[in-house]
Amino acid sequence: MVCLSTLLSTAMAVMADVIELLNRNDLREKVTVLVGGGPVSQSFADRIGADGYAENAISAARPAKKLLLQKAEAHWGKALLT
Repeated sequence: MVCLSTLLSTAMAVMADVIELLNRNDLREKVTVLVGGGPVSQSFADRIGADGYAENAISAARPAKKLLLQKAEAHWGKALLT
């Protein structure tokens, strides 16, 4: 999982660049991306193709866990995780 956070709107473009680099190097399907921070919104996360969004680091734990469990279930099956 890659978690990207910023306090500056000028750095938001770099978040999109990271996802583009993952795509270009055929790594995107292997890496879950969560974005957040002050200027970041759910609509921005959707627009750049992030898997999830959190308002801040404290609130990121829940969506991070959910996304990782979803990926694990898809890979190994739910029965192995219970």
